[in-house]
Amino acid sequence: MARLMEQRVVALPPRGLVRGWRVGVSADGAGWPEGPALLSAETAGGVHLRAVEVCRLPEVPAGVLAVGEDLRDELSLLDDARWNLRPQEAIDATRILLELPTERSPETAAEQIARAGLVGTPLWVPSQPGELFVDVAGVPHRVIEVDTGSRYDVIARIGPRTTVEVFAPGVKAGVDMVILADCSGSMEAEDIPVPRESMLALRRNGYIQRMEALQQALRDLLEVRLRVAGRVSRVALMSFTSTATLRFPRSGGMEQLDAGSPPEVIQQFREAVSLLQPRGLTHIGNAIHAAADLLYQHGHPGNERLVVLVSDGADWAPRGDQGTGEIMEATSEPVGLMEHLHRDMNIRLHAIGISTRELFLRRYGAEQPGITPNHDLLEALVKVGGGDPTTIGGLDVLVEYFSGVGGGITHRVRQTLTSAPREPLAPEARDILRQAAGEASRAGDRNAALEAFGVAIAAVEAVSDRVFPGKLIRADYSGRALGRLGSDIPEDRLGTTLLGVVKLLYPTLPQDFVRPPAVVGYVALLDRLKAAVEARPADLGGLAAVCRADGTGPGALVVAVIQRLTEALRGIEAEAATLPDHTPAPTQAPMQRVRRAAETEPATSGTSTVVPGFVLKD
Repeated sequence: MARLMEQRVVALPPRGLVRGWRVGVSADGAGWPEGPALLSAETAGGVHLRAVEVCRLPEVPAGVLAVGEDLRDELSLLDDARWNLRPQEAIDATRILLELPTERSPETAAEQIARAGLVGTPLWVPSQPGELFVDVAGVPHRVIEVDTGSRYDVIARIGPRTTVEVFAPGVKAGVDMVILADCSGSMEAEDIPVPRESMLALRRNGYIQRMEALQQALRDLLEVRLRVAGRVSRVALMSFTSTATLRFPRSGGMEQLDAGSPPEVIQQFREAVSLLQPRGLTHIGNAIHAAADLLYQHGHPGNERLVVLVSDGADWAPRGDQGTGEIMEATSEPVGLMEHLHRDMNIRLHAIGISTRELFLRRYGAEQPGITPNHDLLEALVKVGGGDPTTIGGLDVLVEYFSGVGGGITHRVRQTLTSAPREPLAPEARDILRQAAGEASRAGDRNAALEAFGVAIAAVEAVSDRVFPGKLIRADYSGRALGRLGSDIPEDRLGTTLLGVVKLLYPTLPQDFVRPPAVVGYVALLDRLKAAVEARPADLGGLAAVCRADGTGPGALVVAVIQRLTEALRGIEAEAATLPDHTPAPTQAPMQRVRRAAETEPATSGTSTVVPGFVLKD
């Protein structure tokens, strides 16, 4: 994963257009189209991925990726980070579930989320589990679920039609919850399928009563509540037929039900669930009224007020129409009552519909008035009661809902989601980008200077073997010098880096070689550069004078150093054209060690001259 050398990251204050998930490139696009893209950064801590929206902006200079300081910090986009930006199409998320990060009511949080400008927010949905957050008014909210139609490793975008829900864990949001359990005669119907391995399934041809399904779900609710400890949450269980009866707690009111509850309270809830029996007619209006009165009398200040209505549904007709089937003696208009309770007492209603028409027909073959499930009233109540959409289904749906509500409260954002405005760049961001434009220009100058410097080094190396006794500069040293000059040099290490470069570029010619004037001048330049850095390493003012730098700043100084070195090397190349080929000095035949004369026979005349200890052969 690499980026082009000329591309660099510039961080802007997180105000204005470029912040969070919006990044900026130059108006020509720098090869990147506007729209969604995946930004990846590789650091020592691993690879970090973030879905972003690319905006082409005239203020952003070529070769620059503008990001907010918040995104820079999130991805650790520091100078040594390797990053990549890849355009990628986005799909609209159908649903997203956010976790409430602070102690406040889900309803208040939902209103804030609606106003937060989330429309357009891109999210990277990986195939592997990972932490994902959405920023809401500067506060990160953890993403629990994103529905992308079972597609992964994609960019999902929050659209105007995306369903957004907020989940408040029990440790962060207290709730007073009244569960209204329908105990009418129709709850005796056996049309709830259960897994084949269940003992109940073996005994009853794979089906259990609606009431048994409700009881199982309430037991699961208890088990989840017993694993939660935090804000005070109170629970009451009421059964209803033609009248509403409080089943838990026995002493009246509401009771805290969580990990801190006494064993006798837990046992009392279990017994209350076991005593629920189906009989009688349905009277939903009176049941809602009784639940509201209980919340008013015994609710905990500051807690969420929630009524959970669980029923197979009563045949109900809006005012002015006729209803048929099981008789429902409502408080005349339960929908109007619920609308009033939500508006004036801030009571919300969730509705769980047990069974469906399809399940009933599969079990019994034909509709039966008063027993066939009908959830029209439940859906109408939820619409005016500020709750989540009606949950309808069998045992799995009941268990899933009550397990969820046991650990916390989920609230749907009902207000229209807003879009993030395309604000202009903040003034301080413009100033930073203008400075970056100047640096980018100097970076372009440095690239051109480096290219010319490399050509000059190659030319000198090509003539070194002809006119010098060896290479003027070692090839590995010149390569290291080019690499250092082409890297991003931190300002506080500029002097140290340039000093190292100068030392690498000293000639490696023999000391007894008579150096031509151009080489002498080149060495003198290196000496002056070295002395200037060592004399004033903090501000490098002397180095700027030696190099005749055009402009101020580290970038201009590096370019000036490269240009002066290039001029000196070109002078050597030009002078080399006038020099004769270098002729190596003749070498004497090597003297060979032989036996010492004193240790052998006396010297004799002949073809060899005997010197004590050596024999010089003719």
